[in-house]
Amino acid sequence: MMKTCSGVVDRIVDGRTAVVLLEEQQRQLDLPLARLPSGVQEGHRLLVDVSETDGSCGRIVIDNEATKASRAAAAEAREPLLQGKERSRFKRTRRRT
Repeated sequence: MMKTCSGVVDRIVDGRTAVVLLEEQQRQLDLPLARLPSGVQEGHRLLVDVSETDGSCGRIVIDNEATKASRAAAAEAREPLLQGKERSRFKRTRRRT
């Protein structure tokens, strides 16, 4: 029996292998890039069918809605940092030489 899990493309290594992190299973998959949907990139959210018996992967599709939401949340979190509105809470000290 297959279970659909959500995952994210963490990175692509040497243009041939995609490292996919399955969040629910706290598992990493190293898959040939050719096994993933065309045009997949780092940060894309995926829906992966995983066998409950042997852990093998079946269907893999890009979850466009989750990808857009994830990228929007990252952009929102990054915005104040780029504008310099939030300062570090750490006190800066000068080194004595």
